[in-house]
Amino acid sequence: MKFNFFRSSIAAACCLFLPMILRAEETTFWLSPSGSDRNPGTQAAPVASLARAAELVRQARAAQPAEGVTVWLGKGTYVLSEPLKLGAADSGSASAPVVWRGVERAQVSILGARPVDPAKLLPVQDPVILARLAPEARDQLLEYDLAANAVRHAATLPDYQRDPADLCALFFDGKRLPLSRWPNGQYGYTTMKRVLKSGSMSANKRDGGVFEYREDRPVRWQASLAEGGVWIRGFWRVPWIAETLRVKAIDSKQHTIELAVSTGNGIGSKYSSLVNGTRSGDGKENWYALNLVEEIDQPGEWAVDFKRRKLYLFPPAPITPGRLAIADNAQPLIAFSGASFITLRDLSLGQQIGEGITITDGQAVQVLGCALTGVVRRGVVIRGGSAHRVQSCDISEVGLTGIDLLGGDRPTLTPSGFEVVNNHLWRIALKIPSEIFPGPRNIA
Repeated sequence: MKFNFFRSSIAAACCLFLPMILRAEETTFWLSPSGSDRNPGTQAAPVASLARAAELVRQARAAQPAEGVTVWLGKGTYVLSEPLKLGAADSGSASAPVVWRGVERAQVSILGARPVDPAKLLPVQDPVILARLAPEARDQLLEYDLAANAVRHAATLPDYQRDPADLCALFFDGKRLPLSRWPNGQYGYTTMKRVLKSGSMSANKRDGGVFEYREDRPVRWQASLAEGGVWIRGFWRVPWIAETLRVKAIDSKQHTIELAVSTGNGIGSKYSSLVNGTRSGDGKENWYALNLVEEIDQPGEWAVDFKRRKLYLFPPAPITPGRLAIADNAQPLIAFSGASFITLRDLSLGQQIGEGITITDGQAVQVLGCALTGVVRRGVVIRGGSAHRVQSCDISEVGLTGIDLLGGDRPTLTPSGFEVVNNHLWRIALKIPSEIFPGPRNIA
């Protein structure tokens, strides 16, 4: 019998790859910001929202569980006021995964900040506010009505806070704008000249400390103190723990500030002498004032007036449609809970005051080739489950951790199987409260 090696090799190859070809069958859906949720989700007639696409995925998986699903996100911006929640019903399988993929990462954005209509930014005309402004800002400042525009995260700050101010955030051309601050600059600080009273040695007690300040700047804050409150943030005792405290009184004659509540273990460096319950300090304890209308003196700075429910902004440049956005969503952009075999790929996410992506329990959820930037809290958070992976992502301008992992089982020494591979992280941990480290975990 004559053996045809070439023909037999082709037949063998076909048999070898046939299962792979069968597994490659999938359902495809398309999204576009210009689409409609009444559409079927084809490339010619895409849907508009991620929520509607998730419904289509669920239906497809229920009808054809052996087929994978790919959701293609077309170019443009998808603004989420509520998180995209994906669970067991949205899951794929090892042989039929679900993939959410951008057609081009740089041009597919999922954002938590909604655009601000320039027509709703009005020149400041209130004479009381105008009198409080720095001369360089007086003719530039614009106001935005928070109540009329249903902004939620703009309430009066608590008297004591380990975390920096829990407020909404402004983004201009994709970059976060700074809350007003004195001294100016991301790392602008002044120091206490001398501690007169350390206050209670327990945090958030009514026996606040008293210190002598250096410059005359606090004299300008009396109106804010009387109307809405003044908050200052500092490293009051050690240079690695910062706390935000409300000011009770400012004495311009004595050059003193009295705090409304105490900080942990009282104010004044722990390395200075303790005499009659007070540490005099070493004159190096850093602090700054935040969110003061009086301290809006540079383009881009802004502050919230709690009494008037207004946001005041010194615009960094002319505000035209699409340039300014406000982030007011404290929930994650995308939240996986008990989901398995779902991949996010080639997406840009950010402009968010909550987490970027959270993964809780489930199996083999992957975040591949994505970019996360401008996230006030954490970039990617993984809690429980197994075999989750974050790979080849760019993560920057994040307030807390870039990638935060907690998994496996300590009593049985069962590994989580999590993988963090080939990611580029920079400018993360821009604010570091103690709550980052409530227990053992791995942090990247």
